[in-house]
Amino acid sequence: MFDGVDDYIAVNGLEYSSPLEEVTVCAWVKSDKSQQVIASWDRSEYWRFGIGSDGEAGTVTWNTRASTIDDMSGSSRVDDGRWHHLCVSYDSGSSEKRIYVDG
Repeated sequence: MFDGVDDYIAVNGLEYSSPLEEVTVCAWVKSDKSQQVIASWDRSEYWRFGIGSDGEAGTVTWNTRASTIDDMSGSSRVDDGRWHHLCVSYDSGSSEKRIYVDG
């Protein structure tokens, strides 16, 4: 049961293609804090989706590492204690990364 304290879901043995080619991740998130991991996938190539800290405080962050490391953050704050629908996507073919907040 998710009670809002240290909860997570782990998926083991997930098959993946290498190199990282395409990924889209979406989540409904309600947070009043920065520096939160929403979802991550860690191998030699990785992606991380979260709510940033420091210079990116309260905004959606999207970090990928395929052939290069590429970090980006959104401009809208989402650490306001309200529900937000967040999506991030990556396409290595077009080198496009996108962040969607409530849209």
